[in-house]
Amino acid sequence: MPCPLPTLPPALGSRILLCSFPGIGGVQSFCTSLAEGLKKVGYLPHVLLENGEGSQATGVSMPPVVPSSVFRYTPFDNSYRVVSRMAKFIAAGGFDFIYPNTSAVAYRAIALLGPQRPVAIGGCTGNNEHDYACNTDFADYLDHIFSVSQAGAKVLRDCLPGRSLGISVIPHGVEPSRISLCRSFLGKLRLVFAGRFDVGKRLQDLIKVARSLRHQGVQFDMTLAGDGPERKTTEDACEQFGIRNIVSFPGFLTRDEVEHLMQESHINLLLSQSEGFGLSVLEGMKVGCVPIVTETCGCKDAIRAGANGFVVRLGDVGAVAGLVRMLEQDRALLAHMSGQAARTVQEEFSAEKEVARHREILGLAQEHHQRHAAQTIPWRYEPPTLISYPWVPNWLARELRRIKHRFAASPH
Repeated sequence: MPCPLPTLPPALGSRILLCSFPGIGGVQSFCTSLAEGLKKVGYLPHVLLENGEGSQATGVSMPPVVPSSVFRYTPFDNSYRVVSRMAKFIAAGGFDFIYPNTSAVAYRAIALLGPQRPVAIGGCTGNNEHDYACNTDFADYLDHIFSVSQAGAKVLRDCLPGRSLGISVIPHGVEPSRISLCRSFLGKLRLVFAGRFDVGKRLQDLIKVARSLRHQGVQFDMTLAGDGPERKTTEDACEQFGIRNIVSFPGFLTRDEVEHLMQESHINLLLSQSEGFGLSVLEGMKVGCVPIVTETCGCKDAIRAGANGFVVRLGDVGAVAGLVRMLEQDRALLAHMSGQAARTVQEEFSAEKEVARHREILGLAQEHHQRHAAQTIPWRYEPPTLISYPWVPNWLARELRRIKHRFAASPH
């Protein structure tokens, strides 16, 4: 019996659409870095920033080498009109491939196109119900699904048993560091967190760690970089517990600024409730910043406990403080783990390897599309409310929803 031929990647010059929401977040970082990598090897990527709030500016700047556009709508719009407009954009763009990622609008638009859709690769970049639901609810309109973590892939396989749809694990990759990896392990320990300030990041656990370390007499500084709804609450907690002098808040940083911060720090803390992966951990590891993460973070796939970092139970602040204190007392171990962390990223989590893996699934998805797309039955749109029926003009849906919103917001 002849061996099957290896799957060939799609032709260079193929147009690839990657969907994301603008702002601070792992999905946009993924889209930007993958688009840069695909462009380098000869594809034509385009990043679509889905601005669901309908504001006039995205508040972010895309790299000039990555073509991008903004798809705007408001919460008051007729949902059918939004989805159909997205479907027209995809069809008119002549895209050969699409990554809808976390965009519920894009998944529905692909389904609405049915057999005329481009090759579709679903993505599970987060460990949450929304990500899983998008991929499982619209699995009939996808040609492949990737997850950034082993845990995410297992959930998808459990939800989609017996399907011909391929599910691959492709972790994030990062570009090589552009700065010197030379670092000092003397003096105060420098702890760092870089990410969005929201409830899921469990920033209060970081404050608890800082308080515990101060009570134990550990000499350290902590930098919490980023922005978001929980920033003021976190700053107020530092003031309340008297640790504001050892915890700094530089705000939102560029990618290069984050890299410099990680290079100047010893230990990177990510104690989130849930993370699809946690790209900031790889950004830290590549310059030798030793990670301590919770078991609910997908980036634990990159960590060899006790060799290049540590994985702890969610909410186990005492364990985190104990590990930091141990590394503070054993600088030789800290230096060894720092070198191992950088080596792990260099050998296993490079941007080049990530792009190569995505080229493989583009080929697999293309084969699936050629076999199954013609039999696809277009999705039947089910309007959630009377205002969202296809025959309702968008201007009328907006006005009715605005009236409803003003009525709900007014005091009774």
